[in-house]
Amino acid sequence: MSTARMARHLDKIPLLFLAGFCLVPVRPAPAEAATGTKAREFYTQGMKFYRRGEFKDALTALSSAISDDSRLLAAHAARAQVRHAMGDRSGMLYDIGHGLKELRARDAEALTARGNLRLLSGDLAGALSDFEKALSLDAEHVDALVGRGKARRAAGEPKAAIADFQKALKLAPAYLLARYHLGRALFDSGQAAAAKKEFTGVLNGNREFALAYAMLGVIFAAEGDSSRATAAYSKAILLQPEYSFAFLGRAIVYIKSGKGLLSDKDFESAIRSDPDDYAPLYNRGEIRIRRGEVESGLADFRMTLKLDLPDHPAAMGMGKRFMEAAQYNEAARMYTKALDAAKTLAPARRPEAVSEALLGRARSFQGLGSDEKALGDLTEAVKTSSGSPHLWTARGNLYLHMNQDPKALTDFGQAVALNMYYAPALVARGTLRLKQKAYQEALKDFSAAIHADPNLAEAYDSRGYVYAEAFEDFDKAVEDFTKAVSLKRGEPDYRFHLGRGRLRQGRYWEAIESLRHALALKAPADQVHRYLAEAFFSLGDVTQAQKEIEYGLKENPKSSELYSTLGFLRLRMRAAPQAIRELDEAISRDRRNPKAFLYRGLAYGSLGEYRRAISDLSEAADLDPRPIVARTLLCHARRLFHEPKRALSACNEALVSDPEFVPALVQRGLAYMAVGDFNRAAKDLGDADRIGPRFPQVLLARSITHAALRQYKQADRAYREAISLDPLIKSADITMGEDPGPGSDFHARIQEMEKQLDRDGDDPYTYLVRGDALHNAGHFDRAIIEFTRAMEYDAKLTAAYMARAAALEAQNSLDGAEQDLRRAVQLDASDPLTYNILITLLTARGKFPDALAFSIQALKAQGKDPSPETYIKAGNIRYFMKKSDLAADNYKQAIKISPLEAAAHNGLGLCEFSRKRFKEAIEDFSRAIELHPDYDRFYRNRASAYVNLGHFENAASDYKLALAVNSDPDMVGEYQRLIENSVSRINSLPPDKPAGK
Repeated sequence: MSTARMARHLDKIPLLFLAGFCLVPVRPAPAEAATGTKAREFYTQGMKFYRRGEFKDALTALSSAISDDSRLLAAHAARAQVRHAMGDRSGMLYDIGHGLKELRARDAEALTARGNLRLLSGDLAGALSDFEKALSLDAEHVDALVGRGKARRAAGEPKAAIADFQKALKLAPAYLLARYHLGRALFDSGQAAAAKKEFTGVLNGNREFALAYAMLGVIFAAEGDSSRATAAYSKAILLQPEYSFAFLGRAIVYIKSGKGLLSDKDFESAIRSDPDDYAPLYNRGEIRIRRGEVESGLADFRMTLKLDLPDHPAAMGMGKRFMEAAQYNEAARMYTKALDAAKTLAPARRPEAVSEALLGRARSFQGLGSDEKALGDLTEAVKTSSGSPHLWTARGNLYLHMNQDPKALTDFGQAVALNMYYAPALVARGTLRLKQKAYQEALKDFSAAIHADPNLAEAYDSRGYVYAEAFEDFDKAVEDFTKAVSLKRGEPDYRFHLGRGRLRQGRYWEAIESLRHALALKAPADQVHRYLAEAFFSLGDVTQAQKEIEYGLKENPKSSELYSTLGFLRLRMRAAPQAIRELDEAISRDRRNPKAFLYRGLAYGSLGEYRRAISDLSEAADLDPRPIVARTLLCHARRLFHEPKRALSACNEALVSDPEFVPALVQRGLAYMAVGDFNRAAKDLGDADRIGPRFPQVLLARSITHAALRQYKQADRAYREAISLDPLIKSADITMGEDPGPGSDFHARIQEMEKQLDRDGDDPYTYLVRGDALHNAGHFDRAIIEFTRAMEYDAKLTAAYMARAAALEAQNSLDGAEQDLRRAVQLDASDPLTYNILITLLTARGKFPDALAFSIQALKAQGKDPSPETYIKAGNIRYFMKKSDLAADNYKQAIKISPLEAAAHNGLGLCEFSRKRFKEAIEDFSRAIELHPDYDRFYRNRASAYVNLGHFENAASDYKLALAVNSDPDMVGEYQRLIENSVSRINSLPPDKPAGK
């Protein structure tokens, strides 16, 4: 290693405190001399000048000594220190080289001289050894004491250095250079006031001691006194016009005080004063980067690569900046310089510095795609500092990147064993466990990381991801994503995740806001546009959804996911042929896209092409790492394709990962029905209904299974609950979009059990089941006869009164229906269903006070386990009474009990609509649609909100969807009229004013 590089590494001082900037070197203080012959007089005189900081006179005297006797090597050593202090680099290098080559250390003075030369060259260990030997020969050798103090200070031992300087001053009170170094050591140990006193003492002895003025500038700048700092630096420059450090210090003070032009001039002066010194370029480069002039700053850093070795912190800082700019080659070169510098440090500081440099270089190698080189550096770093959890975590992350999961887990475990509260290791291990689908363990790790470091944004974001993707707890997920964003607002991924979480919550407008913000922060544009499309589509804004897809495809024309999303949107719009075309595009771009096969399978199923649907859904199940949805839909398609046994197999596979996945339970229950296993069917359908949300088709299927099992009471009850959710429900079959086949309606299925019902005629509930079938087929008179027979059999049979009331209401005999329902409530005041049916009838008849009284009575009867349906009914009453605030409270209570109650979200939308808060209403109606996409009333309500906003195109789209899912023949003409009206209003707008925009 060259002496020039070593000399520049010596004796640096941080100026971080000046303005929050970077490390700035200070010239090493001059070293001391040895002995001589006749030239000794000049040498002795030169040393006196040197100790007083009178460097020009010292240089003259020492040069005269050398001129008189060139073999006076101690004079060369002393002159090297003087030249270093004066900024004469080439002269200093000459003296160092000559002195180290020729000097033979035999006594204390010679050992001190060699120690100072070694200190200048960066050989800290050798310097300390020489000073120790010198002091063992002469314990009061002041130059050896000062030399050892400087070496100890360079080794990061300011307290020991202070003791050496104080001892030297006790022996030689006029030794100004010793006092100067004492001030430096005091400052290093945080004793700024004491340091200032020593520097002032130096100047009292020598008013032209430039280095002391510069150090006072450092202290004044740290105190925030820019005027005095500038004056001190200016005085140092006046005394020593080529003093690079003083120019640097003043430049930083100028920047802090807003005098940028003056700082630029001082940087230029510093560079001109010492063109071979990295420090001015480093500092200017750092400042330029912080001002946003990244290329100019990096250009300064590149120039330092051509110079001698900078100190370790500076090289690390520049390496980091190159990494931030993705300049990995330059980063690797700079970290190599940092590594070289680290190896010259004192033993106590060396391992940590070496490990930091190796870690930085490893990351630059990763950036270059050289994982093996990176692994070599990290392994060396771990060996160097085996007690550092940070390094074990870094290597574990690299193993994770290289798909060497067992080794990664071992390293993360070692990091946690070293420090159980080391949050980055916990996050890294949690990420690995998330990859391994060990969701509970991952959740524990992320939670432990948050406990260890409540301000670690990455831990909140990662835990939020687990809540969202593994447990579908979007409320907790959004809470964590929001916290991550608050801690690190500029991170695009956190905004993106927050947007996705809010989308899954049904907070569509907030999702759009978060996703737009993520886009502005440069999150992956194609992905952001994809989710924006989903958000706008969920709100019924089909046009904007399609635009977002187009924007995304402009960013990434090869995106299979965008075409998948577009296909899914077409499918939701009941446009299966178009959906298939888009999904063909998605699959052509990526044949390993499970969602594309899943959606295409659904599209084929909606067209009744079950063979193709089965093929696509099987492919989706094989590709998807979490195939529960694909296997459930495969079960669905095989059941409709009359392969109930293979359907059961698919559902069983789906339920392995989640035994309470409601769609799979429903499909398995229907498959069991298809093979005649009604016991298992009843259990699966009952579990699905218990878990929720409740669907009328499932309840109708339950009614059939219970009837087949001769459980007629349960069969009647399930039918009653089904029609309370959807009075027009006819079939228990759940299709993939096509109409149910003949013979699948409820009436037909019960008729198949006619002989069984006759055999069990002594059970009054058989009359109710037979009457339910007649009621479902529209034979109300005959149904009433069956229900009345049941009453004749048992006059207190509550269910019979409820059943007959439904038939009477269908005949518009509302007085009779109300009378029967009131009688039912009298017979069983604890049944929430009886109350809810009566409340619905009273509300429809406009008897709001009575309806409200019964709703209050029902809630009291239900006690601590209130029914969400009862709250919904109470909300409906208050809505019709124009008490929107109270109604909204009831709907919110229903949602709190059961968040999946579509009717409650629809009710909230109606309340917002009544307040003319149409955007909020649209969001609530959209949530209802998301939960129950086959109910026409929700689309109609949202369309009305869009009409009020002037968004006629969206309104027309919603009216078309309402017509598509409508099951009431009387509403077909009304929907057609609404569609035509909306389209005509679109066409009446000027061509430069798109509808609702």
